Amino acid sequence: MAKVIISNEELRKVAEIARLSLNEEELQQLRIEIESILIAFSQMEEMEIKEEELHYVVEHFNVFREDIEPIKFEKADQITDLAPRKKGRYLQVPRSL
Repeated sequence: MAKVIISNEELRKVAEIARLSLNEEELQQLRIEIESILIAFSQMEEMEIKEEELHYVVEHFNVFREDIEPIKFEKADQITDLAPRKKGRYLQVPRSL
């Protein structure tokens, strides 16, 4: 018999969290799939990768840029004056849920 990587209790908990209603046959199929995924990850952990072996598909560069001053919108007061209701400098609108 093969070594059990994930217990029935853990498998049912995963199914419950995923809101899956599974019968015993589907539960066993899920076990096979999850265990194959866990085995693949455990094999990846055994690999020894050196820093210089890493490769990127796209060029890796920094995308930060200088901050710029925001453009001042001078007509804001004129627009808020057109509102039917306002409180201070804010517009009052009906509550929505």
